[in-house]
Amino acid sequence: MESKTKKKAVKKAPAKRKAPAKKKEVAVKPPVMSGVCVNCPPLGYTQVLAMLLVSVFSLVTILSMASYKLDQQSSQLDAQARRIASLQILN
Repeated sequence: MESKTKKKAVKKAPAKRKAPAKKKEVAVKPPVMSGVCVNCPPLGYTQVLAMLLVSVFSLVTILSMASYKLDQQSSQLDAQARRIASLQILN
């Protein structure tokens, strides 16, 4: 036969509440890509500036070569004009 006895319920002690953890102030660092300056302008502006500098230097080089050739030609023309003048004097 089954006994109809009640089992005594054992009361458990209430669970201790944990104090909420204090939030630490953590400085959030932005992700840093290697080789990229944080204070530099965006890459597009840097590339445009580099292209402009290259084009300016190439134009300066071309103009200096052209002026050098023009100076040589003008000195040759002056020498030829002096020679023609000296030959005209002789005749």
